[in-house]
Amino acid sequence: MSRFSELRNHDLFAPFDDDEFATLERVMVERIYRPGHVLIREGDSAASMSSAMYVVVDGEVEVFSKRPEGGFGVSKTVGSGAILGLVGLVDDKPRSATCRAAGRVTAVHLTRAAFAEMYRSKIELAAKFQFAVARQLATDIRSLDHMLRDAVIHGNEAAIRDRFDRGEA
Repeated sequence: MSRFSELRNHDLFAPFDDDEFATLERVMVERIYRPGHVLIREGDSAASMSSAMYVVVDGEVEVFSKRPEGGFGVSKTVGSGAILGLVGLVDDKPRSATCRAAGRVTAVHLTRAAFAEMYRSKIELAAKFQFAVARQLATDIRSLDHMLRDAVIHGNEAAIRDRFDRGEA
């Protein structure tokens, strides 16, 4: 039995009615990953048709990236409801971080190929999903903007360092 329905109230899926959500449930694939499985690898091409975005249903995923000299790296653990690789659905740049299962993880994923097929066969649903993706990305940008403003105006880098600067040098 699919656990995708547990994500029904997730902000990304909230705009969809029951029929649309059922279609997304058929398009998105649920999988269980073993500890150590790499879902996304830093530097890999997001343009690959096997590339995907993931939504964690259960378990924890380690997200980490290399820290460029003098810059910030990322090292954090995310859990249920976390969205991974969302930008890769709409941007062809290399992946910016590695996402690895910290333990047993259940996640649903949407490949670029399935995303593209949705545009060919279910245009209205695809447009609504694209709008939901844009809204999620806007939320992420606002959060980063708030952290940057706080760092610049008040000299308080704590939020930025907490979010990004736990990577190994």
